[in-house]
Amino acid sequence: GGVGSRRGQGEAVGGTLTGLDNGADVEERVGRLMRTAEAKKEPLAMLALDIDHFKQINDTCGHLIGDAVLQKFAKVVGAVVPAKSVFIRFGGDEFLLLLPGHTGKDKVTVGERIRQRLENSWFPEVGKITASFGAAEKNQGEDFPVWYKHADAALYHAKNAGRDQAALFAGADCYVLPEVRIRWAREWECGDADIDSQHRELLALSQRTLAEAFRADFSPLRLLHQLERLLRQLAYHFISEDYFLQ
Repeated sequence: GGVGSRRGQGEAVGGTLTGLDNGADVEERVGRLMRTAEAKKEPLAMLALDIDHFKQINDTCGHLIGDAVLQKFAKVVGAVVPAKSVFIRFGGDEFLLLLPGHTGKDKVTVGERIRQRLENSWFPEVGKITASFGAAEKNQGEDFPVWYKHADAALYHAKNAGRDQAALFAGADCYVLPEVRIRWAREWECGDADIDSQHRELLALSQRTLAEAFRADFSPLRLLHQLERLLRQLAYHFISEDYFLQ
């Protein structure tokens, strides 16, 4: 099946609004990836990306601001996409990221990396923006429309579950994978600057440990090292917390 979108004509890496090409080049590159994956029986996953509340940006700020947001979004995401991937604007505010050799779960990991980059990026026209992600691995013999339908279903599952997260299509179901982030809440503060500082550090260490567990290149030894570091910090914290409380 072709790479036509119900949302409009696609783009893939070099001209037009977002700096991504469109037209026949998209069809050829995507078709080549799919044929190679089929022939070599290698995994090939799709990550559908959609800017959260983009219609609201267009409605309140105008289409020129919306275009500026799309342009920066393409640059921010393009800076962290893995090598050999194909990054496509699929129409409107939806983008697709295709990567050979990756499973659907790997793609969720890539989505989390992009989400974190967006969290640390500032869009001058509108401030902070977030995006939702849907991942689907291509099955043998599956054409593009069916494969895309699966990624799109996962994307909408992520949006319905609260946005700013990734979901994975698995068989007939979609589910949101465990988040690799823990956000500090002000109500957790106890009022002692030293204790609060240690609690924040423990939270950051816990987040890094979780992230290690969900890396695409997962290593048990690397995770064990991170867990040991977290346990040492916990032991130190409980000793020093008793001292502070006394």
